[in-house]
Amino acid sequence: MSFKVVIAIGLSYWKKHPLQLCLALLGIMLGVGVVTAIDLTNTSALKSFQHSVSTISGQASHRLVSASGSIPESDYFFLRSRSGFQNSAPVIEGFLKTNTDPSHPFRVLGVDPFAERPFRQFLQQTSTPGIISALLTQPNTILVSEQGAEMLNVEKGSEIPILVGSRNVMLKVVGIFNATNDFSAQVLRQMMIMDISTAQDLFSMQGKLSRVDLIQKESNQEIFSGNEFLQGLSQNTKIQSVNESLEAGERLTRAFRVNLTALSLLTLVVGMFLIYNTMTFSVVQRFGLLGRMRVIGMTRKEVFNWILLEALIIGSLGTVMGLFLGMILAESLLNQVTQTMNDLYFVQTVSSVQFSPITLSKSILLGIGATLFSAYLPAREASSVKPALILKNSLTEEIQQNRFTILGVFGVFGILTGFATLIWGSDGLWVSYSGVFLLIIGSAMMVPMMTQIFSRILKPVFSLIFGVFGGMTLRGIESQLGRTGIAIAALTIAVAATNSLDLMVSSFRTAVSSWLESQLRADIYISPPSLLSNQNSQFIDSELIKKYSSLPEVEYASYYRRFQTDSKGLRINVHGVNLPEKGEKAFRFKEKIKDFDWNGFREKPMVIVSEPLAVKKNLIVGENLDLETPEGSINFKIAGIFHDYAAEQGFALMSRKNVKRFWQDDQINSMALYLKPEIQIQEVVQRIENDLIENSGNLGSSSELPLNVRSNTELRKTSLSIFDRTFAITGILKLLLGGVAVIGIFSALMSVQLERSREFAVLRAIGMTPLEIGKMVCSQCESVGILQLLWNEIREMVSDSSSHPLLSYDYNLDSSGTK
Repeated sequence: MSFKVVIAIGLSYWKKHPLQLCLALLGIMLGVGVVTAIDLTNTSALKSFQHSVSTISGQASHRLVSASGSIPESDYFFLRSRSGFQNSAPVIEGFLKTNTDPSHPFRVLGVDPFAERPFRQFLQQTSTPGIISALLTQPNTILVSEQGAEMLNVEKGSEIPILVGSRNVMLKVVGIFNATNDFSAQVLRQMMIMDISTAQDLFSMQGKLSRVDLIQKESNQEIFSGNEFLQGLSQNTKIQSVNESLEAGERLTRAFRVNLTALSLLTLVVGMFLIYNTMTFSVVQRFGLLGRMRVIGMTRKEVFNWILLEALIIGSLGTVMGLFLGMILAESLLNQVTQTMNDLYFVQTVSSVQFSPITLSKSILLGIGATLFSAYLPAREASSVKPALILKNSLTEEIQQNRFTILGVFGVFGILTGFATLIWGSDGLWVSYSGVFLLIIGSAMMVPMMTQIFSRILKPVFSLIFGVFGGMTLRGIESQLGRTGIAIAALTIAVAATNSLDLMVSSFRTAVSSWLESQLRADIYISPPSLLSNQNSQFIDSELIKKYSSLPEVEYASYYRRFQTDSKGLRINVHGVNLPEKGEKAFRFKEKIKDFDWNGFREKPMVIVSEPLAVKKNLIVGENLDLETPEGSINFKIAGIFHDYAAEQGFALMSRKNVKRFWQDDQINSMALYLKPEIQIQEVVQRIENDLIENSGNLGSSSELPLNVRSNTELRKTSLSIFDRTFAITGILKLLLGGVAVIGIFSALMSVQLERSREFAVLRAIGMTPLEIGKMVCSQCESVGILQLLWNEIREMVSDSSSHPLLSYDYNLDSSGTK
């Protein structure tokens, strides 16, 4: 049969049903749009991180780093002078915020101008003469990129006020350099370059370096592969390739990105049900036409290709619309994702969505592929029925019932498989997701069959209560289940996913709130401002520590020190703290050694580890945890495991006395003040803030203080606000998921009403009023919702019995008061 004739026949049908076509396109558009937006957002954040590392590393292939976060200058001097390794450059790296634009963090790179040339070309990319001399001889001088100068509205000679630690500092712009390409421009837009000695003074790192960059050449390749290269360097110093740094960042955010992707794919799955419902209804509604076309010579293959061609056209249009929607959504979601990464992992300066051909190609394949996959069964059904029987409505109903039975059997198998996967499967993320999706798809497959069973069970009850009208209501649902069944399944998935997300977030929030009440026992928490909500590498000035610890209102002062060290080649977060008696009692131990006591914890080489660290490293109470110290490896006994939400990577907690004993470290990252009874907390907070304002230069408000001073109540509110911000993107995805499902059920019900127009005409002819028909239709819609909720409750009971820790975003808050 002529291709043009087939196309003309198809177009005539969709012209008569424009609303059905629009709903189908809208469902595909939303599904593809959400997937595209999440993928673009993840890709942009990851590319930004990769570009940052590669731009900042320059030509470096390896780095000298230390688990403690800094290496002594003596390591660099030894490397250059005694080892004769000249392809090296010292680096100080940190972050700060300007007082003029505190919403945008700036990366600071302190470099040695004389060793910098082989690595990075920042100093050579400025036309200002004598730039090296200015950086070396003038205090607090910096270079900024052309884009950064425009962002800060500064020029050569301008001064930029910044707040670092507890000091207000003015940085002078002595030069402006240009980026070599667009990618570098995005990274360098929020970067400041300064001499390494200036950076050491700025970040209080005298005698220390963040790292030493190295270039591996063929002539020194053997040096990197041998341990003799590290001989003569500090105990904790090690070689790390730049690629290792990239992989570490990707691993750190992998779970977060996978969770977002899984949620977006769930939206697409619901959209597939909508596509299936649309194509099925179009086939059922045209059974008469298909029968006539078969009689006049159209083959089964031509019918099959006809339906798939229509699906391909609809899928292509919906996918294109979804791509544009995804680009728009990505712009709005980027800030949410970036802020979450800043809260939980590392500072990100993602300024714009970076479009990827791979991402767009995946979205196109997903959109069109999902449409064709959803249309396969309707196309197969249209091509498999004999022309002589295709006009019989009874045959259509019989086919639908047989299909529901088969789908129900597969659904039971899917539920059992998903249940077994969650109960007996491994703890891997993809294993858990596989189990959940099997439960979702399995339960969705069972919806039409269970709806049919429930309607038959409830029909006598409805007939008894509501008479003939009640029986007709349920009979109408059962007879039209071929059109509404899939829509009900899509609504079931959407409601189940929405309820699960709400339950997860609310339960997690309640747990965090309870944990905050038990952990935040101090009255006032003081810490330097930090760009990362769960990390703080700045220190409190020793004079301020003495001043505020000795206030007459203070009964006890607790000090916190956070750092990293190696444990059998792996980096471990360590927190050192001195706690009062009521702070020690606040710990919620999951398990601990029988003879545990806090006096032994303070005096002996012991640690208690958080539950996340114990799970990740397979740590057991009573075993030893090897930690690298300046004096070598020390075995610390694991005295207990405690519940904690402070860090997704987990940490080992030890007494501050042991930190000073084994690491000779007396610095303080944050402090907590326990006030005497009946002291007004807010009055002491205000007193400390006023003191900081008076002694912090030109600062004029508490929002710009060099130290964060928070009461117990304020810190809890701030912490929960971070929690809500972290899960804001989940709420957005939940709304989009519900939107797709609502469109699906609306499309199905509208299609059913169109198909039943003759039936309604007959009912009107035999005496039923328009009001009664309206009541019957509304009752059927309400009954569909009730049946769906009934099935959803059963499904949730099955899911709850196989509960598994899924979709858990990393939420972090340090009990020291650093949010």
